[in-house]
Amino acid sequence: MLKIIKEWIASLKKKNNLNYISEQFNAMGSIEPMINENSFVSYDSDYIGVKEKEPKTDTRIEKKPIEIFEELYSEIPSFNYDEKILKDQIKLVGERIRVLSKHTRGNLNDERKTIQYLKARLLFKKYGHLFIWKTTNETMIQKLVSTYKVQKVNFESYIKVVPNDALNDMEKFAEAYYNVVDIKNAKPIFELIVDYQGKEHRRDPILLAQSPFGRWYYVLGAWDKEVEIVEEIIYKRQ
Repeated sequence: MLKIIKEWIASLKKKNNLNYISEQFNAMGSIEPMINENSFVSYDSDYIGVKEKEPKTDTRIEKKPIEIFEELYSEIPSFNYDEKILKDQIKLVGERIRVLSKHTRGNLNDERKTIQYLKARLLFKKYGHLFIWKTTNETMIQKLVSTYKVQKVNFESYIKVVPNDALNDMEKFAEAYYNVVDIKNAKPIFELIVDYQGKEHRRDPILLAQSPFGRWYYVLGAWDKEVEIVEEIIYKRQ
């Protein structure tokens, strides 16, 4: 699967002149999670942004995403990565899935996502140092889109405006991701924060990746110039 991801990313790369700011950092020695108990809830990747029924006047501040991406940063989440506790939790959730699958028709995506998080946490001690990016969460994203004219969108919708340096960070994240995720055909999930109906619409995104360990994101980076070839051919009116 990692080979497939690399081939996919490689197919996206095009020549461009972009000013990309990578958000990798080397302070992993200071992010050792504290052991505590968290609830395990599935990751909700629904669109976060302005509501469907917008007010007549949008009073949010107009900013480029690259000018505000540092406001996304949150404390690195802490979680219990004690092996015995995690294995006990996996067993309990697995039993819950077994019983509910047998006797109900309920949606068990929450339980299955929980198992995925727990199994990844079992490998955090060994591979956590590979996740070298700062973090954010849904609360910080909601605060950002409530303050500024930006929105969180699906990565695939904006794939043509992603620069090569961003693709390189995506590849690095994918390599780290597949050390802790063992689900067949699983792919890391990337999302973007872009401006909302501004002059630079479809440009200047912030690149996010969903964490395999819980309900938060890694902030992979941001860029502030258009993809010249794509912009000229696809978006410019003839």
